[in-house]
Amino acid sequence: MFTLIGKTNIDFVGKRYLGFALSGALMILGFYGFYRIASHKAKLAIDFSGGTAMKLFMEKVEPVENLRQALKAEFPDAEIQQIADQPQYLVKLRDSAANTGQVGSQVAAALAKNLPANKLVDSSSEEVGPAVS
Repeated sequence: MFTLIGKTNIDFVGKRYLGFALSGALMILGFYGFYRIASHKAKLAIDFSGGTAMKLFMEKVEPVENLRQALKAEFPDAEIQQIADQPQYLVKLRDSAANTGQVGSQVAAALAKNLPANKLVDSSSEEVGPAVS
């Protein structure tokens, strides 16, 4: 007969307290994660919390840190990524009931005010609802 593992002699009953401790630690970690999500303290992506995803096209390349500083006053939790060393940026903003539908114009106004040397050429935005697919 073919066997992958030879004769084994593992004392599972003797190691039960280690199993109890590991299981208890994982349960506490799970409860803590559930608490963070239920109290809205966890940083969820906009796929799970809802928000606005925008694609911005600028006249010239601007460092991402400058865009963060320009949007910091109105959108402190904005996630900004530059697309392939081009003047294109992906901006993700978490959902806020107060400014639904007006986020694009607010971002454009903040960029025009804080970055007057670099104009916003074009932008597209889409509202993302909270969903788990």
